[in-house]
Parts: sequence; structure tokens; C-alpha cells
Amino acid sequence: NEIPQLGFGCYEIKGDELAEKCVAEALKVGYRHIDTAHFYENERGVGAAIKKSGIPRDQIWFPPFYRVSGRLFRFRFRLHS
Repeated sequence: NEIPQLGFGCYEIKGDELAEKCVAEALKVGYRHIDTAHFYENERGVGAAIKKSGIPRDQIWFPPFYRVSGRLFRFRFRLHS
């Protein structure tokens, strides 16, 4: 399995409530690559939508970004139960 080339981006989604609604809709229409980052400050909403979706975690790609010593890093991994 490879990471889907088309992902749903969460960068400009403000707040957890809106993030949850948007990601839930993206998952409903077939997105399985959710592009998010800790510094977007909406990760709780993203996580809630993923959890409530009922889609097995091993079917969703979740490549977050992290800042370490001022540098931006992307870690690509798959969610597992």
C-alpha cells in the first residue's frame, strides 16, 4: 500500500469543531490521506473525525508535521489500532 497522492489539507481550517466537520466530509467522499500538522492547532478535531468515521485506522494515511529546533519535519506513517 502506498500513500494516496491526493490528500485533504487542513492548514487553513480554524478550530477543532470546523476541522472535525471538514475532515468527516472528506472521509465520507473517499479521502484517505489527511494532511495535517500540530502547528495548525486543529488536531483534536481532525482526530475526532477520524475516530468517529469508523474507517479502520490502517486505511487512513496521516502524515503530520513537527517542529524540532525551529526546523519543520514531516513524518509519514499509518495509523494502527
